[in-house]
Amino acid sequence: MKKLALFSFLFFAAISLQAQLKIGGFVGAPLGETSDYFKITVGADVYYMFGNNPDAFVKFGGATGFIDYIGDDRELDYGIEPLYKNIPMGSGSKYDDAQFIPVAAAARINILGTLTAGADLGYAIGLSDYDGGFYGKAIVGIDIFNRLELNAFYHGIVLDETTLGTLGAGLLFEF
Repeated sequence: MKKLALFSFLFFAAISLQAQLKIGGFVGAPLGETSDYFKITVGADVYYMFGNNPDAFVKFGGATGFIDYIGDDRELDYGIEPLYKNIPMGSGSKYDDAQFIPVAAAARINILGTLTAGADLGYAIGLSDYDGGFYGKAIVGIDIFNRLELNAFYHGIVLDETTLGTLGAGLLFEF
């Protein structure tokens, strides 16, 4: 009950602040050795940027979402240890998916009114057989009528012996 009361308080406090909410999805291609184990990356992003002026030069906020590295269907070679020692082998002929929830601080710079650039830094919480790790995202976006943002990004999750990297594109709806 205490958790529900705390969540309700934080939710209504956040609504009372003047801020911009962004919700959307993305698709990306795993890079480097990550592509040996995963064929595509999909996910969702949620941003809460403080300040009610969408044209402010600098904005700060929080970011979260969901990231799913979809395991590749390649034939598994059980006689060879994978390059990444902590990539779980799936059953049959598929590598296991890697799923994360990133929790990060976000910063954006508004350039010429429609172009934005920025970074997200935080921690990605592992949901599958993967531990979490440091999360970083570099992003460039085009603001369309202060209602949509089309963006390109690179994000990486640094695990113990592995860095999962993705180059992708996304679409955010701005409220």
